[in-house]
Amino acid sequence: MEAVRASADALGEQGLISVDKSVEESVSLTEEGKKYAEEGLPERALLSFIGSGKAMSELKDPAHKIGLGWMRKKGWAVIDKGMVRPTGSAPKGEDEEILEKLLAGPKSSKELYLKGLADLKSRGLVILAKSKEWRYEITEEGKKPSATKISGLSAEEMPPITSDMIKTGQWTEKDGVLFLDYRGSFYRARPYDVTLAADKIYPGKRHPYQRLIDFMREIMLEMGFVEIKGQIVQSSFWNFDALFQPQDHPAREMQDTFYLDSRAEIPDYSRVKEMHECGSGAESTGWGGVWRPEVARQEVLRTHTTGVTIKYLAEHPEPPVKAFGIDRVYRREAIDATHTPEFEQLEGIVMDRDVTFCHLLGILKEFYAKMGFEE
Repeated sequence: MEAVRASADALGEQGLISVDKSVEESVSLTEEGKKYAEEGLPERALLSFIGSGKAMSELKDPAHKIGLGWMRKKGWAVIDKGMVRPTGSAPKGEDEEILEKLLAGPKSSKELYLKGLADLKSRGLVILAKSKEWRYEITEEGKKPSATKISGLSAEEMPPITSDMIKTGQWTEKDGVLFLDYRGSFYRARPYDVTLAADKIYPGKRHPYQRLIDFMREIMLEMGFVEIKGQIVQSSFWNFDALFQPQDHPAREMQDTFYLDSRAEIPDYSRVKEMHECGSGAESTGWGGVWRPEVARQEVLRTHTTGVTIKYLAEHPEPPVKAFGIDRVYRREAIDATHTPEFEQLEGIVMDRDVTFCHLLGILKEFYAKMGFEE
C-alpha cells in the first residue's frame, strides 16, 4: 500500500493526477459505554435512587460512588451533613445525547458535541479511531499520451535514489526539486512521502508476571505502606525461630529448605530461647525441650519474606508500623506446572494500638478492589 501511495504521489507531483487526502475520526462505544447507553449513566440512576435525599452510608453499590462524583460535578446534587440531596436541576447532558446517537453505530466526531465527547472519552466509554483516505483522479495532462513518459524516462526506468548517488554527488537541486544524474543526464527524482507509516517495531516489554508484581507494589504504596527489603540469605533465627517455629518442625527439614554451609551471627536470643522452651510466662507453655542456638545460626535461602518482616518489627518496636514486602523466596519444590523452587511472595503488616480483625478485613477488601476484583 505504501508503494502505491508513493507512486501516486509521484504522479501527483508531475500534475498527472490530483491527490486529495482527508482524515476522518470515528467514535464508537466501549462495552461499558454500550451498557450505559442502554441503561443510563450511573449519575442518572443514582439521582433516581436518592429521591429527595439519602444518607451517604446507604450508597453501598460501587456504581453509586461513580455516580456521586459525576452528580456533584454536573451540579445535580450536594452533600450536606452526611446526606446527598438533589439540587433539582438535572438536564439531559451532551454526554447522554452522544451515547444515544452512538447506540445506533459509530459516528464521525464532527457530528458530536466536543465537550460531551471529551467527558465520555475520559470515562473510557468511547473509542476514537482516525482513518486516512486518499482519493486520486487523473488530470487532463495525465490523459495525454506523453504522460506515460516522465522526464524522458518511463516510470519503470526511473532510477531509485541510492546512498552512492548521494555520497558521490550524482544529484542536484533546483527550486526544491531533486534531480539525479543518470546516464549522463539529470532526471527528476521520484518524490518520497516522509509522512507515510513506517514498519512497526515491537521492542521488548516487561514480562506479564513482572507487570503484575509492579502493579501490586504500586497499590501497597498507594495504601500508605512502606516497602521493606532484606537479604536472600537469612539465618534460621529470623527465618524460623523468631517466628516461633519449633526447631524440629517438618518445614525445617532438608527436603523443604535450602540450607547453606555457613553460619550467621544472631542477636541476644535469651527471650526467644525462653519462649520456645517454656512460654516465658505468657499464656503459652512453649514447645518444650531444649532450644539450640547452633541450629538458629544455620543460614538458609529464605523460605518466606516474613523473616524480613519480623526483623523489621524488632528494629522498629514502636507503633505505628505499616510495612510490606514483595520479593523472591526459595523452597525445595519439585518442578511441575504449578510449582517451582523460587517464586514471589507479597505480605504486609500493620502494628498499632487498638487495631482489630475488622481493620485487617478492610485492608484486604481495599487491596483486592484496587486489583479489580468486585467481590
